[in-house]
Amino acid sequence: MNKIKDKINENRRIQKLVIVDTDIILHSLENKIDLVEEIRSIIEYPIQLCVLRSTIYELEKIARIGSWRTSRMARIALKMLVNKNIEIIDDECLGDMPTDEKIVLLAEKLDAIVATDDRELRKKLEKKEIPVIYTREKKKLVLNRNIYW
Repeated sequence: MNKIKDKINENRRIQKLVIVDTDIILHSLENKIDLVEEIRSIIEYPIQLCVLRSTIYELEKIARIGSWRTSRMARIALKMLVNKNIEIIDDECLGDMPTDEKIVLLAEKLDAIVATDDRELRKKLEKKEIPVIYTREKKKLVLNRNIYW
């Protein structure tokens, strides 16, 4: 955990960290939203987008066993993450806890913003007053609260 924190804190002096969840990645592809550009447009600060290694595993699993449509979306999502140079956070040191719990824990520890369309995850994050980016009206991303540098 400290290795993750040290690495992220090096960049935090100049960038705000945004952890992106599986749901919003797939939703943005389905609705033809440029996720990276939309997030950059609603946050006034320089940002670093990242996903957890667990999110990559979720997308790989969906690509293997999902329906034809979701499988295809997951494969496109994996390519997009590489093409857009989205950083991957190695979260294996957190053990076997569910990905959502890892996201909440890391967002809290690293003072990060989370981008997700998962309602349960959003509620958990909002209870802890962690800023959340989510989709509204299928085409627009919004930030649930003001953030301060």
